Amino acid sequence: MAASPTTTETRRAVVIPAAKPLPGELVFRGDTARGLVLVVGHGNALAASALTQWVAAELRARAEVATLSFDLLNENESGRDGDTSVLRNHLPLLAQRLASATDFAVTYEATRYLPLGYYAGGMATPAALLTASSRTDVRAVVSRSGRTDLAGPALDALRAPTLLVVGEADALVLALNRSARGRLRATNELAIVPSGGEAFDDPAARADLAQRASAWFVRHLR
Repeated sequence: MAASPTTTETRRAVVIPAAKPLPGELVFRGDTARGLVLVVGHGNALAASALTQWVAAELRARAEVATLSFDLLNENESGRDGDTSVLRNHLPLLAQRLASATDFAVTYEATRYLPLGYYAGGMATPAALLTASSRTDVRAVVSRSGRTDLAGPALDALRAPTLLVVGEADALVLALNRSARGRLRATNELAIVPSGGEAFDDPAARADLAQRASAWFVRHLR
């Protein structure tokens, strides 16, 4: 159930310790949370992503979770990587930084007792799957239009329940997710969103995405 529209949100800027520190935003809606969802970007201007921030707000309202939003590349790296995409496609680097962010979340005073989930897309998805496959403290993963196929052996090792959300019109990513799903041993679902493309521009597709992601976290963050 969504929280009351009048519920106050508390926002806190944090710095995630890593080889190169990563800025993030921790947001609580109300006084309690059923869990913490790490909303993960991968060098694509997460802070400016209207869809990502909208989904994060919907997760807080619908699933009653706190969110920690951050990008796996810092601002300077994202700027330099714009033409080559070398860093944003460097899966071991992205996974290492997500592991550092997860370590931060499980030791930070305000979040250390909360069950954890990941929400990721694009190249952040294989980083999330790779990281979750080597941990026992990640309870659920939601991927939006993610390159699940690039997670490789992590697909076989993953134990966290995983929801793959892909737009019906995103034919290539849909085919790749269908193939990758065959290797998943964890509880999993492939949700195909009608009228959804890679960017989920359609309002109905966005609402469908938010509802499915929220329901997944409500079900598994216990």
